Amino acid sequence: MKKHAFGGSVPPEYYTTRFRVVARPERWPAEFTIITACAPTGELWPLERSAAADRALARVLYEEGRWHHRITGYDPLGDHAEPGWAIEQTVDEGISLAARFDQLGLYVVQGGELFVIMTAAPDRLSPVAPFLDRLDDPH
Repeated sequence: MKKHAFGGSVPPEYYTTRFRVVARPERWPAEFTIITACAPTGELWPLERSAAADRALARVLYEEGRWHHRITGYDPLGDHAEPGWAIEQTVDEGISLAARFDQLGLYVVQGGELFVIMTAAPDRLSPVAPFLDRLDDPH
């Protein structure tokens, strides 16, 4: 796994991220993670590289037969957005998958609460907000 400058500290933008979906699923699992395969914070990738990484992540989810739902995390004050996946899995499984796609961190939803965890500090689950408070209604 590649080392990143952030180590185990959570970049502030992780605490302000909002989410949107094209359509809400019939149900949200009791526990799931939110992971992207986009360029990690502080790196710039060509669009095709991010798209290829997203397709590779989707392929893994289909092959593993996991419940997953498209979700996009975005900066409510800017124009940055990253398509990702809500994935029914444990925190440990999510950390492993995020690290496999060279991600600095991931979101975890447990019992309706949204947390962030960094792959370099997998023992520190940081609370963010109630998940549904950060989820925008589909338009």
